[in-house]
Amino acid sequence: DFIIENVNGEKINLDSFKGKVIYMDFWYAACGPCHVLFETTKPVKKYFSSDDVVFLNISVDKKDIWKKALDKYNIIGYNAFTENQTSNHSIIKAYKVNGYPTTCLIDKNGNIFTANPSNIADEVKKQIEDALKIE
Repeated sequence: DFIIENVNGEKINLDSFKGKVIYMDFWYAACGPCHVLFETTKPVKKYFSSDDVVFLNISVDKKDIWKKALDKYNIIGYNAFTENQTSNHSIIKAYKVNGYPTTCLIDKNGNIFTANPSNIADEVKKQIEDALKIE
């Protein structure tokens, strides 16, 4: 589980998305590969625009940099950040984030479905579809 802050200043945790598949993406504003992944996953995010899948984008930037990056890059999904704790936040340690971008797919029961989802759009789509089938 984790507690992080969303764009509205609300604290969220894993239970905030109970019953949903969560595609978690850890990123930061100056990360070129992170920007590439945003573009790669855009069609996947549009395909899964239902309430069953959450694209949780977690920035390790400080709040002001994070907010500017959200405006600049128009990042689709549910956006949160590590509350000015950057990479020292407990979520970074809990999900073993060692580089950026790092992604993780959580099933509807809150379990890790895959700790390393594909970075190819069609493969990510298939992984999410498979995670949705978990009962």
